[in-house]
Amino acid sequence: MTQENAAKGNAEAEPLQWTGDLVRKFWNYQSRFPENYFTSLYGDRIADAVRNYVPRRARILDYACGTGALTGHLLRSGFSVGACDLSPDSVAYVQKNHAGHPAFCGASTIDDLLAGEERFDAVVLVELVEHVDATVLTKVLADLRKILAPDGMVIVTTPNDENLDIETVYCPCCNHTFHRWQHVRSWNRRTLAACLAAHGFEAVSTHETDFSLSQKNGLVRYYLHRMLRAVRRRKQPHLMVVAKMVPQTRA
Repeated sequence: MTQENAAKGNAEAEPLQWTGDLVRKFWNYQSRFPENYFTSLYGDRIADAVRNYVPRRARILDYACGTGALTGHLLRSGFSVGACDLSPDSVAYVQKNHAGHPAFCGASTIDDLLAGEERFDAVVLVELVEHVDATVLTKVLADLRKILAPDGMVIVTTPNDENLDIETVYCPCCNHTFHRWQHVRSWNRRTLAACLAAHGFEAVSTHETDFSLSQKNGLVRYYLHRMLRAVRRRKQPHLMVVAKMVPQTRA
């Protein structure tokens, strides 16, 4: 072991400061494993939940679509669906995979979408708000106001009251700690609804749930799992907030 590495080993670990470049590098690597994405695991159940709030044939935007797993589930649920992402590679991948579907509105980068005039009845933000700081989230929510129709709504999912320490890992090379999935903040039903309200979105439903449970996997397993969670008083792992855009009034 070199003296430099020995010194690092003896120094107190510091939290990693996520920069835009580090975030891109992290998710470029994770994109090799699309099966690990939240929408790959639970996209069908999220689409089912969306159907409870958004009329069929409505125009929905899959914001920060990644590899487009949710885009496909929303299309199969009868919606007209557009997709956008920061990554041009992701946009090209989603465009190629869904171009043949008659209800697919196309995929584009977020900047290109904002430069156009397309409007959507609803925007879905799946597992995004836990990854961004206040500055970035403010910009995202401001962008949504430009993309949504006047009476449009936003549907947000995120881990429910997550203990970030549980998934914190340590890198011995750089002596930093970081969340395994690059989460930087935790939300609960009160804080998320308040944040949306501060940016012009009124919560119409705040729902703690478990997307890993589905009656499609068997009614006995579904109800047994729910009963055990209630008996053990365990909180639901996921949070979904549905909010409607409040028209801005001019002074």
